[in-house]
Amino acid sequence: MLKKALKNQGIRAKVTKSGVSFEIPISGDFRGAKLLPIGVHSGEKAAQQLERVRSARSRRENAEQLRKAAVERSIQSRQEEAALRRADREKELMDKLHRRSLKRQTNKKLAHLIELFDMLQ
Repeated sequence: MLKKALKNQGIRAKVTKSGVSFEIPISGDFRGAKLLPIGVHSGEKAAQQLERVRSARSRRENAEQLRKAAVERSIQSRQEEAALRRADREKELMDKLHRRSLKRQTNKKLAHLIELFDMLQ
């Protein structure tokens, strides 16, 4: 009966010879939280609890480091893309300026040739 009540709450319980085992869903993560048999020293329980806390902390820190690395990579890629866009824009402006100066020089030479041609006639 207790097993059914726990199952309704989403907790799975299993009775074994050495004790009771519960599987409790924690934010979508299913972990087996095993209770020690009666008579086991409380120091062992505390050591196991400390180990669980340490492993949870290391998992959180690892996930945080991965998240930070992903953010840094995205920032770096954005900066590289912006630098490429700036370089392309600068090259386009230089090409445009070069074309203008060539056009000006060509127009001056053409005007000079027209003057010479007019003088010859």
